[in-house]
Amino acid sequence: MQDNLITALQDRWMSEKEAKVYLTVLELWSAPASTIGRRTCIKRVTAYAVLKDMEKKNIIHSKIRNGTLRFIAVKPKKLLHSLKAKFDLFDSLIGEFEDLQLTNTNHIASEYHEWLDWLKYIYHEIAISKWEIYAFLWADDYDSKLKQYLKNVHIKERIDNKTKAYVIAHSSEKNKEYQKKDKANLKETKIINNDSLSLYNETAMYWWDKIAFCMTGTKDLYWIIIQNKKLHDTMHNIFQFIWLQDNTQW
Repeated sequence: MQDNLITALQDRWMSEKEAKVYLTVLELWSAPASTIGRRTCIKRVTAYAVLKDMEKKNIIHSKIRNGTLRFIAVKPKKLLHSLKAKFDLFDSLIGEFEDLQLTNTNHIASEYHEWLDWLKYIYHEIAISKWEIYAFLWADDYDSKLKQYLKNVHIKERIDNKTKAYVIAHSSEKNKEYQKKDKANLKETKIINNDSLSLYNETAMYWWDKIAFCMTGTKDLYWIIIQNKKLHDTMHNIFQFIWLQDNTQW
């Protein structure tokens, strides 16, 4: 059995046992639970329970042939079509799900991440949100692998999703270089020319209720995520207050 196919199914929605059972039934075309159990090294009783659960999910079908209950896998293309239909339905209701979450403004949650793959996922979450991003930026020091990810993946993903970024940064050569790419990278940057403003991390307000405090340097690479609408709105209002000031006054 091909490990890459098992991994692909696990990465989507199946457990390891379900993935093995699905591939086995697909290969056999039609088989009883006992045969499937032997081929997957799963006990017959367990295999039967997995098969019946998958049948409820419309991944497996069953029929009685010559007095024996046999199981048949839904063809991959038909399964893909079904998954796309479910995805489209969920996508059409996403606004209602978000509205439901917005009703509880007192909820607060926090996360701490220090692995590069998790940081990439957070940037991915920001890019696909389609909500405008507001960020205080420190572009002076970025981990090289993270910088490559931002350049080669994140920016394109954000542009493709039409997620615009508004950025406030202190005056530095790297920040000024960053500002030059505003039009190409779907962002707008305001440089504050005042020595009293020095930023040492990235702070981003995204979605409708999330704030990310990010250390992006080679030696300090971690994010703290706080999810609370009132805190998000407070930080956003501070951002807007600074953004709307006449830069010559700073």
